[in-house]
Amino acid sequence: MGHEGFNFGTEKPTSVIDLAKLIIQIMGVRAKPIILNKPTIGEIDVQYLSSKKARKKLKWTPKFNLKNGLMETIKWYQENQDIWNQQTW
Repeated sequence: MGHEGFNFGTEKPTSVIDLAKLIIQIMGVRAKPIILNKPTIGEIDVQYLSSKKARKKLKWTPKFNLKNGLMETIKWYQENQDIWNQQTW
């Protein structure tokens, strides 16, 4: 039986800097993202995931927008630090 990959996302482009700023805001820390101000060779300029396949095949729809999804994710990591601190990657 074959396996398939699915993407789940907002389907809206979000820059890395905007994502970093949003995470910093949600976490309530005083920090600034580090911006290298130089292009990375071979990096794709603009990209984002399409959830079209998941919507069609799985009848999936998102329950959260980006900010709320990040809030839930950060909350989980904060509440489960004992689990992910013990991982050896």
